[in-house]
Formats: sequence, structure tokens, C-alpha cells
Amino acid sequence: MIPLRKIPMKGWGRLTRAEWFTQNLWFLAGIPAARVGYGRGWLTTSRLKRHRRLERPIRIALLEYHTGEPHFGPITAYWINERSRICTAAVNQGIERADVLWIYSQDPLTPGVRERIQVAVAGARSDVRILNAPDHYNAYHDDGCFERLEAAGVSVPDRGFGEADLGRTPVIYKMTGLQAAPKTLETWQGPRPGYQAFRFIDSRETDGLYRRYRTFYFVGAVRPSKLMICEHWNVCLKNRPRLEIGFEMTRDEIRQVRLIAETLGLDYFAVDYLRRRDDGRAFFTDVNVYPTITSLSKTGRERGYYGMWHTFDTRPRLGVPEPGGRPFNEVFDDALRHFVDRKRFPDDPDALN
Repeated sequence: MIPLRKIPMKGWGRLTRAEWFTQNLWFLAGIPAARVGYGRGWLTTSRLKRHRRLERPIRIALLEYHTGEPHFGPITAYWINERSRICTAAVNQGIERADVLWIYSQDPLTPGVRERIQVAVAGARSDVRILNAPDHYNAYHDDGCFERLEAAGVSVPDRGFGEADLGRTPVIYKMTGLQAAPKTLETWQGPRPGYQAFRFIDSRETDGLYRRYRTFYFVGAVRPSKLMICEHWNVCLKNRPRLEIGFEMTRDEIRQVRLIAETLGLDYFAVDYLRRRDDGRAFFTDVNVYPTITSLSKTGRERGYYGMWHTFDTRPRLGVPEPGGRPFNEVFDDALRHFVDRKRFPDDPDALN
């Protein structure tokens, strides 16, 4: 075995020696190749080469044109090519042959990115299907988004405050026009330029910890992802929550996720919601068309998995049952087949879960 200190690291950026080892010399440690995920090295390179030769009925082109970090397109295309039985995917390639153009850029779309998308669409086939159409992509950032959702029957936090609320009603002030926007918890102090204010929803349970639920929507399929449990009211990764993979959604929560999709005209997104402490009622707070889709590396390393993994692989890696008992790659394929064929999904909330 080659001593780790002698493995050349030049050209591999921030890769650790362990990461380099599992991508290039995994077999020397007896690590099954199936337990090594996406990364930079021979194993991933050989898989990508195989992906380029794939021929399947549905071709997807992910349009990822923003210039900043992160970039989730490559690992999403990789997951599709590894797991799907009927779809192939590439990032910003094969546009003229694609059956589906999946708009897959950081929101809100800038004018420059929108122009590049328009050029790509103009060069595509006339019958191409567009997933997350540009006209609806920035819906969450539009003025009146929450009013539209509320009018459609989606449970969202109150935003109407008056003099009686000054200095008394707890609210969240959240900066507008950004994902992962700064937010503060304070009593209502009146309108604040550049911010929206929402009534604070106390999501603590009997243990005194706050909870936030994340669910993915994909052209009709609703898939609960993870539950974050935290001592801090702002339940997010920077406040070091405990993660639980998978949770049970109520039929009404599933219905409301689909109602969000219908109201905003979106085909794919992640949505976060809270369950109010007093009565368990769900309140939907964030819609993200470009959500983080990489699992935390430590989640799988403890079970002998290495490299980067898509969040859609987290349940099978950890042995957590899928909703309805069906692997998500099968649900994904059914959803794309319906999407391309322009068929409507059944109304049964359990049909695609």
C-alpha cells in the first residue's frame, strides 16, 4: 500500500488524502466501489465517461448559468445518470437534442442568466418540455407571493400588523431578494425597507427544541427529506441542529405542497415548514427552486460511505424506508415520463410518494 504522505496532491485542490485515496485506490482498502460517491478522481471520471455513452428514452439538459458558488448541476446530472432507468442528463450540453430543459440556476434569476436561458430555449426543439419555466422561476421573490399562496389556501405566517402589535407581537424580519437571507427575531417595530416581516411561529415541542421540516416537490411527487431539531429559533445548519432523515407528512401537508406548486407554477423545489406548538398546524415559510442537494459527508462516513452523495440517496444509504416503499429513482422516472407525455398526475396524495 502507498503511504498516504507520499500520495501526490497537486492539482486536486482542497481534496484530503483520504478523499484522494477513496477515489483512486479504494480497492486497496477493501472499500466496495458502490460505497464511493461523486468526487474528483479515477472512479468518478470512469463513471462520467460511461454516462456520456448512455442512450435512454428521455434526455435532460440542466441549464445552470449562474457564475457564483455553489453548483449543484453536476451532481444532480450524475445522480440521474447513475439511478434513472429512462433518463440521461447533462449540464449545459445536448440542448438541441433534449426532451427536457430543466432550468437549474441560483434564484432569483439575474437579467444576464435569463438572457442565456432564452438563447438556450431558442436553440432547443420546438416540442421540448421546460421544467421550472423562467417566467415562474422567481415566484418566491415576487411581491405578493405569500398573499397569492394564502389566497389559494396555503397556510403561511401572518404579515399584517398594526399599532396594537408595536413592541408586542414577535415577528421575523427577513431580508428580501435573497436565498438564505439574514433574519432576526424581535417584536414588531413597523415596516423596514428591504425586509419582510412574518409572525413568529413557535415550533418547539415538549423537549423545548425548535423544529423545521424540509420536503421536496418534483412534478407531482412529494418527498419528505429531513427534520432539523435545534435549540435556536432559527433552525438552520449554522446553528448546529440535530438531523433526522425522513418524517411522516399529513395528507393535508402533502396537499398544500402540491398547491404551492400549482399556485406558483413551479415543477421542482424544496419547501420548509414549521408545525405550530399549540395545535400542530403547518406553516410554510420558504420555497427554494435551487436547494442544497448534497448530503453532509459525515452522515454516510459513519456507515462506510465516502465521497459526495445526492440527498436523494440519503435514505437508502442509511437504511431509512422510502415513503410508500418505492425507491425515489422509480418515482423520479414516473414523474418525468408523465411530464414529457403531458399527462396529469392522479389526485391521490399517496400515488407518487
